[in-house]
Amino acid sequence: MKADSEFEEKQRKIVELWDTYHVSLIHRSYFIQLFKGDPSDCLYLEIELRRLTFLKDSLSNATASSEKELIRERGMLSKQIRSKLSTKQREEVYKKWGIDLNTKQRSVQLAHLVWSDTKDMVHVKESAALIAKLIGFENRDPNEGVGLCLLPPFLSRRSHSWRLSLPSLF
Repeated sequence: MKADSEFEEKQRKIVELWDTYHVSLIHRSYFIQLFKGDPSDCLYLEIELRRLTFLKDSLSNATASSEKELIRERGMLSKQIRSKLSTKQREEVYKKWGIDLNTKQRSVQLAHLVWSDTKDMVHVKESAALIAKLIGFENRDPNEGVGLCLLPPFLSRRSHSWRLSLPSLF
């Protein structure tokens, strides 16, 4: 039982830091879907906690950039909802998430609802499952391996100009 509570506590802390630093919804969802509490998952949770602590300690001025990326990602998810789900599936999802079928821009509303209540782990897991379905990794075999990128996307995508702001780290 101690291992379960330790896993859940680390997972809650990670979710909280993801929200604070506007980490990609797809990254969050993949992580939640992949690591469900097996003893071997603790290593990956520890790595993610260290990565987020690095962000917290070193890159606090980059949150505006990550927030813009998150807005773009929600827009992309809104389009995925319309293209990946049938009308019937969309209606079921909208009902499940409390979106009135008579309102406009339901897919936009849904894209803004996912990952909006990071204190509720049931909501977090449902958000991750929905995004996994939209992106297409819900049936992925966890034994395929995990690719870890320790740099946040806003650093790894740009040219190497970020190195100028972090000379002591390299």
